[in-house]
Amino acid sequence: MPSRKQPLIEWMFYHIFNRGFGKETIFFEPRDYKRFVENMVKYKQECDGIQIYVWCLLSNHFHMLLKSDKSGLEISAFMKKLQQAYAMYFKTKYKSLSPDLNLLKFPQLFEWRFKAKLIDNEDYLNKVATYIALNPIKHWIVEKTEDWEWKSSPDSLMNLSPDSMEDMLDELEF
Repeated sequence: MPSRKQPLIEWMFYHIFNRGFGKETIFFEPRDYKRFVENMVKYKQECDGIQIYVWCLLSNHFHMLLKSDKSGLEISAFMKKLQQAYAMYFKTKYKSLSPDLNLLKFPQLFEWRFKAKLIDNEDYLNKVATYIALNPIKHWIVEKTEDWEWKSSPDSLMNLSPDSMEDMLDELEF
């Protein structure tokens, strides 16, 4: 894949996200989510400069708030390992299922290499962390974030009023 137009910078926070190719589902059952989380832990240990602060997995996409204290290349290496390992798992698992399901109709699992938005101030950092934490609510999956298993978010973000949550989600459309 081509190199990034904007290189990633060490010690900076990034909102990392990706989705299924053609907005297709990438997590069908709890075991799929669990495998992705296991891979996050595994490759975070291998790329020991990576710090993951907030993450959320939904059926067809994921978000992470992270930074690297080594180099921007560490983020790319982490994401490459994470996505490749999950894509291999996914294709191996679902290839054996009925062709009628047509789960492998696209040549790749993920839409992009991955998207990375630089977070350059504290206000934006707080907004992105909140957006990621509230993503299951935004997509009408649950009414309360604590009801969604496939996320990690600071409890302090959940003390927002419903009106401020709605305003935040409207403002932070990615």
